Amino acid sequence: MSNPQQTSTHHSVLKFLALALLSALVFSGCGAGKGSSSPDSTSTSSTLPAAANPTADRRPIDPNNKVVAGTKYAVVNAFASGTAVMDGNFADPFVLLVDGKVKGGTGYAYATNVDNLNIPVGKIDVDSQVGEMLGDALPTLPSWTKPDSVWAPSVYQRSDNTYVMYYTTELVSAGRQCVSVATSNNPGGPFVDTSSAPFVCPLSLGGAIDASMVVVNGSPYLIYKSDGNCCKIKTTIWSQPLSSDWLSVTGTPTALIKNDQAWEADVVEAPEMFAVSGQLWLFYSGNDWNTPNYGIGFAKCQSVTGPCTKPTTAPLFDSTNDAVGTGGASFTIHAGTEVGMAYHAWTPGQINTLNAERRLYARTIDFSSGLPVPLPYS
Repeated sequence: MSNPQQTSTHHSVLKFLALALLSALVFSGCGAGKGSSSPDSTSTSSTLPAAANPTADRRPIDPNNKVVAGTKYAVVNAFASGTAVMDGNFADPFVLLVDGKVKGGTGYAYATNVDNLNIPVGKIDVDSQVGEMLGDALPTLPSWTKPDSVWAPSVYQRSDNTYVMYYTTELVSAGRQCVSVATSNNPGGPFVDTSSAPFVCPLSLGGAIDASMVVVNGSPYLIYKSDGNCCKIKTTIWSQPLSSDWLSVTGTPTALIKNDQAWEADVVEAPEMFAVSGQLWLFYSGNDWNTPNYGIGFAKCQSVTGPCTKPTTAPLFDSTNDAVGTGGASFTIHAGTEVGMAYHAWTPGQINTLNAERRLYARTIDFSSGLPVPLPYS
């Protein structure tokens, strides 16, 4: 993500991974559609729906898959090649460009937990394209959750240079995933979460995951998924206003989209929102994360409260020759109508194997036709 003050905080693409000579355009918030029922997003006392498969959305932890702090690596120009940015597991990627800078800037990349870290974090020098793993951005968890259940971080830089992280973790007492929030004075951490309960957790809808943020006309909004697929409930992506310090939700959540297309199966999740040439877009992942059917879809939105419509009945893409089961995408405008997309995917042939890794990939998406079109690799 870039600088939230510039309303680009929510765009978490590895813009600094490649095409670093292109200027990143600052852009503002994104839209979402209205729905009928609203969850009590801050309540954890709602009646829990029966779990169809309580572990359906759990991410596997490979005990051999550790991240070593201090490890340095050259960042591959994945926008040009289509190959993974780097070796190793880096699922649900999120990238913060400090002060929104590409040229001469510094980037921080965050990911879902691995065996030895709650939130892996790496630092990348944009110009040299050299990265270094720093370690754990969130070394201490609040008392209501546990390790090995920490996913999908997103990090934003406030005007006072405080860094705010939203992340998914488990409310142990309920056995449901919820969203929490942590802060730090350093983008590399340590982030601190002093909460005694989740930030957002509509238990009557199965909990909440995959929070991101968007700033629209100077107003911040939290975007997240209610985790209904845990319990045979429709999954929904919601928008809810945030306080000016981004540390509390205000107002009533608004439903944006649900899983209502065949390719999505039981899931829409991992929402990311942005604007291109004044048009608001909502991108998301759909289908089963642990299969080749997992893919990236999109909706076109009129405002942050909708309505949003899905222009197609198929994903933008779900697999390539180099990446299988694509998802967890985030976006940054490179130049004009070209947008960089970072995402994770399995290496072909690895899904459901012991050492399977969801690696980090990147792609350029062109919006000049009025719809997103993935550009060919060079």
